Amino acid sequence: MTHSAFLILALTSIVAGSVVFPSSAKADAPEAQCTQALGINVCANLQPTGYELYARSQSVTSQKTLLPPEGGCPVVAINTASGRFRVEGCFEPGATPKLQGAVQQVGTAQRQAFSLTLPKGYFLSNDGHLAEKGYTYYLDGVRIANSPNWSRQDAIAHLEMAKKTYPNQKVEGYFEGQKIGYELFWDGVRVGFEPSWTMQQAINNLQQNKKAYSNKRVEGVLNGQKVGYELFWNGVRVGFEPNWTKQQAIDNLRWNKRTYPNQTVSGLFNGESIVFQQPATRPQAGLVTGK
Repeated sequence: MTHSAFLILALTSIVAGSVVFPSSAKADAPEAQCTQALGINVCANLQPTGYELYARSQSVTSQKTLLPPEGGCPVVAINTASGRFRVEGCFEPGATPKLQGAVQQVGTAQRQAFSLTLPKGYFLSNDGHLAEKGYTYYLDGVRIANSPNWSRQDAIAHLEMAKKTYPNQKVEGYFEGQKIGYELFWDGVRVGFEPSWTMQQAINNLQQNKKAYSNKRVEGVLNGQKVGYELFWNGVRVGFEPNWTKQQAIDNLRWNKRTYPNQTVSGLFNGESIVFQQPATRPQAGLVTGK
């Protein structure tokens, strides 16, 4: 089957009919846990696969983002009548899991810390993609079609075509359960997608974006994995270096932990927490710069 034929078949299958769900009693949604900083409500709902985070100010609600139960450092942006605000924090595990972070008004020095207790509950495994064979194509989060016999290059070629055909929709693809391509994020919102880019192309793009958009939180994901070193103080990202090695990241994190004992210092390298088995023994490079 050709790429265009596959795309037409996938779209035809959607247009041909609609899905009807049986009526059922609607369960009450769990009550959100919220806290406030700088007049912004930071809230979390419990969902089957993680914590749904969002910000709210009067009648304005931000886009929602999912924090998986294994943790992470999410960011949420919200535009209000009094300006643009960025909410960021890091998951803190324990008997009472929390999101520790801060709300900052973009373009000003105003920042206020918060500690949000996350709702308790049980989560379902979110590993559905692992069982998919071949290429699976998604449009705006909806699974459009699966082609088990396609190669990875076939999948990339199709995603390149779909990206051009639907520039205003979120195009995504998986091959053998792994996400395909490079994704660029500003303040938690995906603003770029390149299905065929390499790690070096991703790093170069992140460096350019970090320099050009210093007022935004720039992040990149390549084939489903975050790129670069991120330094956090009290749940707020204070440094980002896309092209550092893991040893550079470890040295910098050790230096920050020793130099700033009154801060809760943590770091991620390619999306994974940096954990020390031995106490820090020597200082290295100073605090990295950039938001």
